[in-house]
Amino acid sequence: MFARVDGFVAIFANGQRRVSVILDTGREIEIVRDIEIPGSLERPGAARLADQLVEEALANELAIDGWCVVGEGDTSSETHQMMDVIARSRSWVVKRG
Repeated sequence: MFARVDGFVAIFANGQRRVSVILDTGREIEIVRDIEIPGSLERPGAARLADQLVEEALANELAIDGWCVVGEGDTSSETHQMMDVIARSRSWVVKRG
């Protein structure tokens, strides 16, 4: 089974900013990590943070669950179009099994 892993920094209606790491199998979307970040963090810093958290999730939570990185994925995604995204990580393709 193949999936995509992406990280997004989104702003919510209440002004809260969150970075989320998402595993998208095509059948379901699982939030692997989701943390609140300071509102003062600018776009370049937010993108670096999203990249860092995705890489940590790939090496920890996802590796423990049997996922391994195949390579970098396509950066176009329908998932981020559903949110008010200010920054995103690189996209990764992973495989399990």
